[in-house]
Amino acid sequence: MEETERQETMDALRKENAFAGRKLRELADLSAYEGRSLALYGGTWDPIHRGHLEIAREAAQEMGWERLVLMVAGTPPHKRGREMTSASDRLMMTRIAADPYPELSVSDWEVRRDSYAYTAETLELLKKEFGIREICFLIGGDSLMYLDEWYHAERIMAEGRIFVAARAGSATRRQMQAKARNLRKKYGADITLLKADGPDLSATEIREKLNRREWPEGDLSEDLREYMIQNHLYGWAVNADA
Repeated sequence: MEETERQETMDALRKENAFAGRKLRELADLSAYEGRSLALYGGTWDPIHRGHLEIAREAAQEMGWERLVLMVAGTPPHKRGREMTSASDRLMMTRIAADPYPELSVSDWEVRRDSYAYTAETLELLKKEFGIREICFLIGGDSLMYLDEWYHAERIMAEGRIFVAARAGSATRRQMQAKARNLRKKYGADITLLKADGPDLSATEIREKLNRREWPEGDLSEDLREYMIQNHLYGWAVNADA
């Protein structure tokens, strides 16, 4: 992470945890997971939308996870080449979106790191730093299909139990089953395909709509709309209602 970006992020993280005149829930306390299992769902969340939230909530319910932690990525290595919304704004949007759902909490652990965030390193460091017994790592079906191409995929599958939620418009159930069998055979991976699935929504398509001054009704909360206008995100500032 560049020095200017890191300073901007740390400055923003010192703000009051308030939005729209109300207190947001505190960030996840990862030290509370010492000797325990951590359910984790990581993403860039640029911006977080209905699809992410539906997958997270359905997976938590299906697996009986009391709490699923949404890990906001700082600077994902595979997205270095494109312009991204600041980590501090993505963190705040994720907190705002998750706030109504007690089964979801948000972590800024990756945002506060000084280096690029590789999933393999994140899983290893979380276990080491917080003494976490196991990590249940939630991903989408589209991610499963190229999981073995991720940086040190063998370390990801050694450090985490993989839980996969389907997403409409991505891989079919049969394709995911075949891929899971392959990864189990090749890496000894612990992979569970969930019944949970999400709508065919893409953050890229939502950004494109926002940039065209179209509001994706139902896919982003009104609180996010207010935050975007207040912070001039995705071109939503002056005449945002036009």
